[in-house]
Amino acid sequence: MKNYQIEKEYKMMLEESKFKMIISGLNPDTVTRQNNFYYTASHNMGMRIREIDQHYYYTLKHYINGEVREYEWEIPDNNIDDPSITNLLNELHIDHPVYMGSLFTTRYIKEYPLGTLCLDENDYLGKIDYELEYELKDATQDDYKTLEEFLKTYNLSYIVNTNTKYKRFKDRLKEVKE
Repeated sequence: MKNYQIEKEYKMMLEESKFKMIISGLNPDTVTRQNNFYYTASHNMGMRIREIDQHYYYTLKHYINGEVREYEWEIPDNNIDDPSITNLLNELHIDHPVYMGSLFTTRYIKEYPLGTLCLDENDYLGKIDYELEYELKDATQDDYKTLEEFLKTYNLSYIVNTNTKYKRFKDRLKEVKE
């Protein structure tokens, strides 16, 4: 079975004005544009293929026992039937996924010693939202202090967001279909 890593991150939604205020002072290390192709997955899971600069990365996030197990690796193209994906899905007893749609993200990235700060502008199904994520490089080392200090420079306080992009996309897809 493919190896997974435990994901630990802090996420919060931002108003557009706050997002733009932060971006204007951020001086990001990199800016990426990525297209997330979402697929159905079993309960407590999220599945996507992400395209960045014509490279494709398969990701399955499994929420189990209070942690997020993230399986992720590069694949040759945007093909959910890639044998490496099929093998993992068979091992985890997950039905063949069905494509749901895509979410386009412009991501502003700032690296810190213990984590990666991402400011995301997400465009999906006629909706745009803004999110800040601080993903720890090692789930066993907490670094909330760096995020807290960063937010203080913009007079913001951390407000936890438990709705992932995948969940927000699925909720929006349901709204659009109604």
